[in-house]
Amino acid sequence: MKLLAIESNFFSTDELSLKSIEVPSIMAKVLNDNFYPQVFSQPKGDKNIQQFMFVNPNEQKQAIFLDDKISFVQTYVPGVDLDSLNFEEEFSSFLRMINNLLTVIQEIKSKNTLYNRLSFTIRLLDYDNYKENMEFFKQKLMNSVEWASHEAPLNEFSLNLGFVTEINNEHVNLIMNSGAAEMEEVTSGSRMKKSCIMSFIEINTLKENGKNRLELNDALALISSMKDLANQNINKFNLSK
Repeated sequence: MKLLAIESNFFSTDELSLKSIEVPSIMAKVLNDNFYPQVFSQPKGDKNIQQFMFVNPNEQKQAIFLDDKISFVQTYVPGVDLDSLNFEEEFSSFLRMINNLLTVIQEIKSKNTLYNRLSFTIRLLDYDNYKENMEFFKQKLMNSVEWASHEAPLNEFSLNLGFVTEINNEHVNLIMNSGAAEMEEVTSGSRMKKSCIMSFIEINTLKENGKNRLELNDALALISSMKDLANQNINKFNLSK
């Protein structure tokens, strides 16, 4: 199984987007971490507005700033084997990125931002166990759904499960999604589509709890607990075991 991405979103009713006048000061403080600003357009009503993101292209990291949300993304293209990856080290690096960027921004803005919602997502890809997982899911489907074909091979499925649980005295949604997909693989200069199982685990705080209440340290601690919960559920995506 391969890790494709680690993602986290920080939400607030306070404005989180960056002003052009703030960007040079932020860049001066994050340049040593190889983060560079980029401009992109965000549709808003009947017009597009200019927004900023900071990108570290060498390490495939980015922080995207919108009015009510900051998205942090660490991608692994074309994916890295979980068995050869120290997930705790990768997450620690991801958390440092969030902490460093948000600390700098709070200094530049001279404002201690409070957050009202958080999310944490890991995205996974499995080529090696594709046939076994598809056969396992077909057998389970045949036993529970009378009209499921017993003869034709299964070539598509999507499974989405949602639960509400509690971590750090905070109720959260635990969403687990897995399904058949095709990924384009590049080998020796050629491109080919390859069947796989794509999955993700997302954990987010409840929408109903929308009050700005989480300072940066509290938010980071909650994200860390979300990571622990996600890590506990990774192996459940190998359906054939």
